[in-house]
Amino acid sequence: MILEFMLTVLIVTALSFLQVFFNGAYILQMYEPAVTFGVPLLSFICIFLFGKLKDYALLFCRKKKLEQADLSVLRNLNESLTVLFKIIVYTCFFFMILGIMYFYMNYGTLQAMGQNLAIVILSVKELLIYGLIIFTLKGNIRHKLILMMAEKNTIQRTEKPSIKVILKEGLKIAALIIFLVGCAWGISTICFIDESNLHIADFIDFFSLSFLCGGSIILLLVSGVYKGIGPAFNHAQNEEFDYTKKKLYQNAFQTLRSLVLMLGLLSSLIACMTTLNNLSDKKYLGVAMYGAMLTALYAVVINFGLLAMEAGVEKRSCNR
Repeated sequence: MILEFMLTVLIVTALSFLQVFFNGAYILQMYEPAVTFGVPLLSFICIFLFGKLKDYALLFCRKKKLEQADLSVLRNLNESLTVLFKIIVYTCFFFMILGIMYFYMNYGTLQAMGQNLAIVILSVKELLIYGLIIFTLKGNIRHKLILMMAEKNTIQRTEKPSIKVILKEGLKIAALIIFLVGCAWGISTICFIDESNLHIADFIDFFSLSFLCGGSIILLLVSGVYKGIGPAFNHAQNEEFDYTKKKLYQNAFQTLRSLVLMLGLLSSLIACMTTLNNLSDKKYLGVAMYGAMLTALYAVVINFGLLAMEAGVEKRSCNR
């Protein structure tokens, strides 16, 4: 487990640094000592006071020791990670609320407003970074829990999905994404006032798409839950679809949707931070904020596609 933990931390850190460099910002601008050190420190103190510090020792164990762990130990670790995420959420909200309070207390002073708004954004950024790490590890642990609770003969019957099935599911997701893009364009045309003469090409950012899809796939591979997506296609080939395979693909889709959404929001927040360096230029502010929101928009659209695919397999599973 220590290998997955170290890889996850390294990949999430590298992705955040890559997004910082792409937006032309400096690394030091993305960190505020009060938030960077305050969030983990307060979370550690809470974990210690709650008496859950020993529960995370399994994260630093080798693979052999993890395989020998009891089912109850893995369940306890999974629940402890859930508690840890809740603690981090409350801690980040604590800093966010303080930042918002002082943002309005100093309303009208651009320098103070920018600094206080930076604390708010950085608090959310820290929440997303820790969330990416925790949800990747939770997906890996849930995958192991499902396999441990399952019978061996129900796990080994797997077949490679046919190209026909993959194309069929891919076309469905592509149709949904095209429909969502059309809805977004229609709503923007009817409901919003646009004097900038935006075109459909302005909604395309290949770096953001590559960053979002590539980062999510890498974290999914590290978690190991990608193996659970296969049974969804196998079921379409009339293979026996048991409870274990259903739980495996549910865990895979849930983990992937969480990673995509968090990574998209993280990318957007890092891009938003670069706008705080030039609040006086309204034209630059508008263009920068527009570009920053694109990755979050992509994340929501991709989540719609993943949710539709998961719901389709769930429906076929219930009908069977």
